[in-house]
Amino acid sequence: MLAPFLGFLWSFSRVFIKAPCGRQRYNVLGALNAITLYFARE
Repeated sequence: MLAPFLGFLWSFSRVFIKAPCGRQRYNVLGALNAITLYFARE
């Protein structure tokens, strides 16, 4: 039960991590719950 929750928190925290300068990357602004398939967005 702890692993899916940690994965959810890691996915959600990636919203706030900026890409390094010089790399073009699209950030997903949200997190997906693996059990219910609920997509949380801001």
